[in-house]
Amino acid sequence: MEMLSLAEKILTLPPAAPFQWAAIFHKDDINFKHGHHNLEWYDPTSKSTEHQLPCKVRCSFCHSPIMDEGRNMILLFPSLIKFKSDEDKKNFAPR
Repeated sequence: MEMLSLAEKILTLPPAAPFQWAAIFHKDDINFKHGHHNLEWYDPTSKSTEHQLPCKVRCSFCHSPIMDEGRNMILLFPSLIKFKSDEDKKNFAPR
């Protein structure tokens, strides 16, 4: 049986994204124009669709991920935000 060094194990890991582009907001700073009726919650810990925090939030129709909801904050994918101007969009560019 061949023993791999730690460096060899790390180098054989499958490729992954170096970072996730996300924006963090306080929940009080966010509201949905059309309510939450088309959203679905998922708690990966209990594998439940009950709304328990923290949880994943996704579209109830296509199940696309939208955000992660915590007790006080949400982690939202900026590509899903409809910005009013290009200048507003630049404020969310990765730094």
